[in-house]
Amino acid sequence: MTDQGHSLDTAPTSPPSSAPFATPAPDLVGITDPDSTFVETPGSSDRMAGHMARRMSVRPALAALVLILPVYLLLAFWLDLPAITFPLVTVVLALYLYASISYTLRKRLRSLRDHTEPPPTQTLRLGADALDVADRTAHTRIAYDRIRSITVSRAAVTLRLEMVTLSMPRQLWPDESIAALRDLVGKRGGPELAPLPPLPVPAEPHTSTVAGSDTARLLAAAAQLEPWRRPGAKIAVVAFAVIAIEFAVICGGRYGAPGVVLPLVIGTIVEMLFWRRAHTPSAALVDHAARAAFPNATMSAVFGSDAAIFATPAWIMRIPYTVIGKITIRPEVTAVVFGRVPIMLPTALFPPHIANGLAEHGIRVDHR
Repeated sequence: MTDQGHSLDTAPTSPPSSAPFATPAPDLVGITDPDSTFVETPGSSDRMAGHMARRMSVRPALAALVLILPVYLLLAFWLDLPAITFPLVTVVLALYLYASISYTLRKRLRSLRDHTEPPPTQTLRLGADALDVADRTAHTRIAYDRIRSITVSRAAVTLRLEMVTLSMPRQLWPDESIAALRDLVGKRGGPELAPLPPLPVPAEPHTSTVAGSDTARLLAAAAQLEPWRRPGAKIAVVAFAVIAIEFAVICGGRYGAPGVVLPLVIGTIVEMLFWRRAHTPSAALVDHAARAAFPNATMSAVFGSDAAIFATPAWIMRIPYTVIGKITIRPEVTAVVFGRVPIMLPTALFPPHIANGLAEHGIRVDHR
């Protein structure tokens, strides 16, 4: 048993009987005796893609707006535009950015669904200290103490955790399951449920590693820094510095030395805050990583001819190679980009022969 409770124990493993990339990756076992089952349809998948795209578009739209508005302010200053144009332009830009990003995300989320395969089935089961939710691509265990809020709408049930938000089709959640979950999360008693069995991790992984005392912190730090390594983030940081210099030049011409110094000081402080945020993972992010990488936790991987399976005590994912954008291997932590979402894993799961095999399967593998 681990310090996370019975439901987060790891399952035993044994040596592999087949070589990596030799046979197709096995299907995930899924949930035995689920409380509810929902078979997706193209219509339900589209509705969930739209729901998730709308929810995920808010922050990118705000970030883009914050980056664009200073440029507009400079143009407005040079062109001597009336003040009333600022709120009007802000509203128009916000709506355009939100709609554009939401449309792009919806297309990307819909593209992840392969409708040529059998319709995907989602299953749900509540346990004494955690719940399981699974489909053919993932099996996730969520401890009740991770859930911060539960939102129910006509389209979806959304669980907000420490660092992530999980949305599921409303049809997967009967009313009695929602009521039981609210009682269990609120510690108001609720039904008497048995602890969930260990996750059905692959019994014959090709690679595996045991998490150390600092593995969770390393994974959290890498997850925090990864978005800032993207070209767009680097461009945004440089653009912000250029804008600060432009403001210093303009304000210097009007207000003298104080007008030069103030924008540069503010820009320097903001850049330092950006750097600190990028290099300092929050306690919540470390705790989130520790659910899968607590000390002595087993993390393993299976590499089939068509997909890879990554398994931890908290989640299992089966990722086809066709949806892996790239894999960036660094000395301690490797980022597997699933769509546009980076998944952080110990580099011990990706020895040289595995990295070479992934590259031979058409995946971009970068060594940093």
